[in-house]
Amino acid sequence: MQNLTFIFQGPYYEGITEECISNVKKNFPGSRLIFSTWTGQQIPLDLADRIIFSLDPGGEINSIWNTSDSTLRQFFSTYNGLLEVSTDYCCKIRSDTLLESGRLTELINYLHSNNLNKIVMLNYLSVNPRRFPLTFHFCDWIVAGRSTELRKIYQHAGQATEGINHFVGVTVDRCQYGWYCKHRSEQYIALNWIKNLKKSILLPRFQTDIDKDIIASHNNFIRKHVLLVPGWAIGVRNMKRLNDLTLNTGDGLFSPNYYDWECDESLNILRLSIGKELIRCFYYSIKRMVLTPAYVMRFMLHIMRYKSGVGWRNN
Repeated sequence: MQNLTFIFQGPYYEGITEECISNVKKNFPGSRLIFSTWTGQQIPLDLADRIIFSLDPGGEINSIWNTSDSTLRQFFSTYNGLLEVSTDYCCKIRSDTLLESGRLTELINYLHSNNLNKIVMLNYLSVNPRRFPLTFHFCDWIVAGRSTELRKIYQHAGQATEGINHFVGVTVDRCQYGWYCKHRSEQYIALNWIKNLKKSILLPRFQTDIDKDIIASHNNFIRKHVLLVPGWAIGVRNMKRLNDLTLNTGDGLFSPNYYDWECDESLNILRLSIGKELIRCFYYSIKRMVLTPAYVMRFMLHIMRYKSGVGWRNN
């Protein structure tokens, strides 16, 4: 697709990043490739059409859990990559994530044909607040849509020292429910996006704020601004989580994420039915010898939803 740029964002994983970029070259011929990372990474200069090294803001340290979070790194490197994009559409993708099909093009074409500014995101790690107390928590592995809209997601965040200090401070602050950060990384990205949209949207005061009005605001935001899609529908495979069945074979029975059947808009665009996914899931469950009772229950749940025809176009 000539009007699409891919921004591979993150550290360089020798062998893995090359395979991820190679897959995009094969499945999206004519698209421009940018690799955006930070200083200190040793990268082959012919890896992509453009390689961008941002100043490394470092990871935000959580002294309670003794862990490091790279939210600022994602903000800096993604936005600097977006500044180099000249195409109308772009896709920000993790540097360890494969796209094994070209179906993302169909979603981009749909958005273009209908003049929609929605952003394509995975249902994996996009939390449904009806199942888990988090709102505005969207998966950031793949973020695709109009380039102007993607810039709104990442611009202005953490561009000054005060921003870095802010992230560090709230990471170690204890908030309500005893969780040691005011918001999660995915929530920070969504809240920055909403701030740049300059719209009046009711936002969570802390990460587990699930007041009914907040949930209503969350649901309304998804309807207007997000196009959720299952990873399997567009050929997503994360090289660091090859054994994660939630990503590779659909949603788990007790998953807090948006289920596959809740992504009917994108699946209808792609003309995919739950029946094909059921067969695929069953094949992988046998291949990986994980046909557990919980998996059988989820399989039957899929069948019941499929039989009811809720939200699905039967092929």
